[in-house]
Amino acid sequence: IVDLGLRESTLDIDYVVQTDDPRAREQFDRLVPAMKNELQINLEPVSPGDFLPLPADVIGRSPYVRSYGNLHVYYFDLASSIISKAARGAERDLTDIEALVRAGLVQWNDVEARWKEIRSSQVSWLRHDPQQIEQRLTILGERFLVASASPDTSPAASPLPPEDAKIDPESVDTRSEERRVGKECRSRWSPY
Repeated sequence: IVDLGLRESTLDIDYVVQTDDPRAREQFDRLVPAMKNELQINLEPVSPGDFLPLPADVIGRSPYVRSYGNLHVYYFDLASSIISKAARGAERDLTDIEALVRAGLVQWNDVEARWKEIRSSQVSWLRHDPQQIEQRLTILGERFLVASASPDTSPAASPLPPEDAKIDPESVDTRSEERRVGKECRSRWSPY
């Protein structure tokens, strides 16, 4: 959210490392303390999939951000991130959801489709009640439908980030099988 220019600060960055090479994973794990010090932020190996039953191909749906040598960085699947934020339900998470949707980074029908996949799972509901998540998503979906139908397009009614904050769908690159990293910035009120 911060990297996209939709929020000014965060207390931590969650990350997921995917690699078939155990040496690459060890190398990354050794770099985390240095990155924490350099960025002056907490880095946590946490994913929405640790608390919700996400689809198996969720990493493959993650938009490419940039590469640092052999390290390829992706935002964690934004539709799944929205569902995770709705599950937590903190005010800052709900504000993040609104910012992602209003900025056009996620289409609400993609969130609904991802929710159908997630909701159909009968396992891995460790921390959140699926009915409560569904209620929150329904309310949020209705809010976006009402907002999009509103004739008021003033900046106060529809705050959008700068155009350069949007992810260009054309820039989503094919994944390196060596290493993929997804990240999701989360708020200080997150229960993780």
